[in-house]
Amino acid sequence: MLGLVLWYDDKTGNGLVWCEDQGPLACIRSRDTVLEGIDRLEQGQLVRCKVAKRDEHRMVMIVTGVEGDIPSEDLRNILTQNRERRERPSLKVVA
Repeated sequence: MLGLVLWYDDKTGNGLVWCEDQGPLACIRSRDTVLEGIDRLEQGQLVRCKVAKRDEHRMVMIVTGVEGDIPSEDLRNILTQNRERRERPSLKVVA
């Protein structure tokens, strides 16, 4: 499945991926995740991943790269816009 790296810490090897199935975010942990064909992960990177459920959490097991990353600034704008939309009331009172 396709995923988007929301954040990743090179030092710890931990991160979060949003997956195209719209399920809960999937965790990346250096001890559980195998990178195939890529050296490192970065915020905004588009990846293919295999996800499994472990201890009630979704874990990314295998990650492979995909052409076409989303620049961090664009990703930040997308996430901010979605948050602002959710905060606005979606129902109107009509009398």
